[in-house]
Amino acid sequence: MDDKMIFEGTTYQEAVDKAISKLKVEEKEMLIKIIGEKKSSLFRKSHVKIKVNFKDVQDESKGKTVVDLKQMRLNEVSFAIDFRPDGVYLTMSESIAQTKAEQVKKIFEYIEKKKIQKVDFNLIEGIVNDKPGNAVKIASEQSEKMIDSEIKVKVSDDRLTGKLMITKPYGGKTPSMEAIKEALRKKGIINFVDEKVIVDVIAKKKFDDEFIISNGKKPVHGIDGTFTLKFSSSKEFLPKIMDDGTVDFKELDQVKNVKKGQLLAEITRPTEGEKGVDVLGREIDAKKGKEAKLIKGKNTMESQDGLSLFADMDGQVSIIDNKLSVSTVYEVPGDVDTTTGNIKFNGKVFVKGNVKSGFTVEAESDIEVLGVVEGATLIAKGHIILHRGVQGNNQAYLEAGGSLIAKYIENTTIKAAGDVEADCILHSNVSTKNKVKLTGRKGLIAGGDIRAGVDIRAHSIGSPMGTSTIIEVGVDPDEKENYEKLKLEVEDVEKNVKKLDQSIRLLGKMAKASQLPKNKQQVLIKSVSTYEQLKETHTSLTKDLKLLEYNIQNQNKGKISALNKIHPGVKMTIGSGIRQIYDEISNTTLSIKEGSIIIGPYEK
Repeated sequence: MDDKMIFEGTTYQEAVDKAISKLKVEEKEMLIKIIGEKKSSLFRKSHVKIKVNFKDVQDESKGKTVVDLKQMRLNEVSFAIDFRPDGVYLTMSESIAQTKAEQVKKIFEYIEKKKIQKVDFNLIEGIVNDKPGNAVKIASEQSEKMIDSEIKVKVSDDRLTGKLMITKPYGGKTPSMEAIKEALRKKGIINFVDEKVIVDVIAKKKFDDEFIISNGKKPVHGIDGTFTLKFSSSKEFLPKIMDDGTVDFKELDQVKNVKKGQLLAEITRPTEGEKGVDVLGREIDAKKGKEAKLIKGKNTMESQDGLSLFADMDGQVSIIDNKLSVSTVYEVPGDVDTTTGNIKFNGKVFVKGNVKSGFTVEAESDIEVLGVVEGATLIAKGHIILHRGVQGNNQAYLEAGGSLIAKYIENTTIKAAGDVEADCILHSNVSTKNKVKLTGRKGLIAGGDIRAGVDIRAHSIGSPMGTSTIIEVGVDPDEKENYEKLKLEVEDVEKNVKKLDQSIRLLGKMAKASQLPKNKQQVLIKSVSTYEQLKETHTSLTKDLKLLEYNIQNQNKGKISALNKIHPGVKMTIGSGIRQIYDEISNTTLSIKEGSIIIGPYEK
């Protein structure tokens, strides 16, 4: 609680009058609150204590509130020093804003500034404590020294700011604009001087406060170089959302395939920056931006200006430690499963684990798997190499543009342009344009349908249990497949021709008997037109079919060799020759001669 704003009296009005006298204000300018009251009794007088605040009333003449005016009044100097013919006199005025110690300090500071000589300082403390209004001599007669304002100029440590302060004059002069400018020049401040500030300080007599009169120009530091990747570098692999809203967790898009010549990244050079100037006119160096750290890695190439980076071959793009590289081998450290999703890569795929059922691996080059392939799909334009094998469960499909090599093949469909090599093939459908070679310790083919364009070699074919096994060589499997498809197509056309012929005959009889309704007349016309078209199609397809059939029947190449045995239950086809094996054959090679399959000794 502020004791200076509390007044007491025997009555309310007496306390208010004391406040008016002390604060030099009118009653209407005050907010008065009674904070204590004691009523009179036989043995004591009444007592009232009030607390006074100033009302926030606008003073229209000067644009300030009464509170502002009173605060200014409270902060005014509480003393006066007069230079008289017989000496220097000190007069105290009443102050409620300053303590006695503060008043003494202010008086001492004023005496020092005015350079008053031979002052009785001990007397001053007594005057401060005495009643105000009495003039007391504190020094002998002397001339009053007129103290001019001082011009003080500062420069900040970074030399980007200049400050001006003008001290209050004591009877002396205030500086002119030119004097201030000269002080600035002596300090070295020659740039960016704000003369409006100087004019304002002089005009409004803003003494003893610092004002910024000059701001230097900060340097603009250079911008660091950057690189922008032109491929998705996100490692957040999200499953693919299908058109029907379902989610395919096998499509995670983990492989970042790029093509040779594809733009991988663009680089921006760092900027030099712009120098600054301090208030003293000296240049401030700007920091040059840093170069973007993008390192050209393996299988990448730069543009002539060095601002673009391209793939130098097909493969997977990766960025490690700011080095951008393209790898021609995509390595799967574990299994191909839900953690990897399906893999489609335009290079070689190397799987260190297994390929789980239901997943697909596609490669523009080779596929190599160290583990087991389950009921999965593998499609490679190059070779497929399985260090163990494939247990397909009648779901696996493997297609190679080159050769396929596996330790074993079970319940799987295989299609290859090159050789198929394995230790055993069980209950699988294998088709190759070249050779099937069972080269391991077992060398066994049992069950399924094995077709090779050149020859098939094994230790044993079939099984003692008479397992149905189809072996076919000497015909390009693709050509044979086309023949079978074309044959079905011809049969289908023949069925349609026969149906149309019957319909046309029936409608024709009705027309001759004038019994054909009008709506059937157009049906007859359209049927005849379609019939003629189908006849032409049938003729063309039949011609192609006969040509394929001729080529197949006249192929007298291909051999089937068994080092150990060929068991009953095996059906042999070489070219156009067919032979069903009813009796066990040992150590033999089968070939075709003049359309018939002949059995000969084993040919190495």
